[in-house]
Amino acid sequence: MLTVLEYASASVLVFQPIHTTKKTLKMTGWDTNMKSHTQIIMGMPVILQLPDKTPQRLIDDVFGRLVEIDQRYSTYISTSEVSKIRGGDIDISKASEELLGILDLAEFAKKQTNGYFDVFHEGEFDPSGIVKGWAIAQAAAILDRAEIDDFLFEIAGDMRSSGYFELGLPWKVGIRAPFEPSKIVKVLSISGACIATSGTSERGQHIYDPLHGGSIEDILSISVVGPDIMWADIYATAAFAMGRSGIEWLEKVPDYDGFAILPDMTGISTSGFSKYLA
Repeated sequence: MLTVLEYASASVLVFQPIHTTKKTLKMTGWDTNMKSHTQIIMGMPVILQLPDKTPQRLIDDVFGRLVEIDQRYSTYISTSEVSKIRGGDIDISKASEELLGILDLAEFAKKQTNGYFDVFHEGEFDPSGIVKGWAIAQAAAILDRAEIDDFLFEIAGDMRSSGYFELGLPWKVGIRAPFEPSKIVKVLSISGACIATSGTSERGQHIYDPLHGGSIEDILSISVVGPDIMWADIYATAAFAMGRSGIEWLEKVPDYDGFAILPDMTGISTSGFSKYLA
């Protein structure tokens, strides 16, 4: 299976599944077809690739958890806890236990990234940079507890994979070039891994250097691959905020690798990134 991953966090993935017949499945001993389930949550497409025998109740639980997270932590829903904190109706020190836990994670992430990941921008609280990856991890944990071994979970360009696609084939994603949606610059095999991308090709400048100020102009996008989706998302945001030097910083981060595209459309990567090339 080839999934096209755009360099834009709000893009819909283009799935190009291999056509697998029941006869082929029987011949190979692989008895599972994958089925795609899509909903718009958090204002973004959420796509689950799951075995076709997955109970509907379980699928509903996964989507339901994401809706719950959105209702609590969205910056766009006026009744959310985050909106009430931003509006001064709730003191952040009196936030819910779950949100305080997210804040602790964000503070730890800030230290881990030398200050380049920060949920406060010019004094305004915005946990969006951590909530999406955290939400994927939370919802995917429902599938883990149900012992669903093979799935691909994606929210607007950030993915967590587990196991395999049909016929025991690895999950593969193709990375589109910024501003050239018809061009795929890399195809990766990510079975058992996660990938997150930060870039400016569609949403424009929405990530800023929190230490020195200003927009990022010496890099167009960066994708980070590793074992945990929340940290892959955090590291992608932080590395992008560092600009071109983000790849050098990422080189020193254990278990995570990255690939960046520069304004001249050349790419640079960490030394371990090649192990994901399909």
